[in-house]
Amino acid sequence: MSYTSNMHFPQKFPILKVGKYLLREAKKSDAKFYFQCLTDPETIRFTSYGVKDILGVEQWFQDYKKQFRESKRISWVIEEIETGDFLGEMSLFDVSVEHNKGEIGFFLGKKYWNRGIMSEVSKAVLDYAFGTLQMHRLQSIAMGKNMGSRRLLEKNKFREEGILRQYKLCRGKYCDFILYSRIAAK
Repeated sequence: MSYTSNMHFPQKFPILKVGKYLLREAKKSDAKFYFQCLTDPETIRFTSYGVKDILGVEQWFQDYKKQFRESKRISWVIEEIETGDFLGEMSLFDVSVEHNKGEIGFFLGKKYWNRGIMSEVSKAVLDYAFGTLQMHRLQSIAMGKNMGSRRLLEKNKFREEGILRQYKLCRGKYCDFILYSRIAAK
């Protein structure tokens, strides 16, 4: 069987409405909320995030924009429509249009955990990735101890591929991560 690249990366940033949530591009005013989330010890306990200051977050946003223009990343802010509150982020990154693949990553502020938000948002982003973009493969890594992220991936039909031993340095310790992947349905 022979394959060709048929992935369609958008020219304009895609805004997705998902139930009570709006997935939109980050703006400078979001930096404060990112910083609050990503410096909360409980929120980042099972991640490799390391944020030093708001200027660092603003630089991420500039990097996100550049990577979007290069067809390598779409990072959505998850915003509650009714309140305008920042809840977290969902991203498609390390995108390869040539190979129809990418990686998915996400975080949610601690006060929004266990409300089904990520389940709802991730389903919509996966539908977008495999449908609109026509991706063939998505992968994700989760810290071995991050059972919430691992359950979310498994719930969304990602399969565990293996352990990435001592894969990332996380707050002074090398941590194992689990590699997951999902292939587009035929």
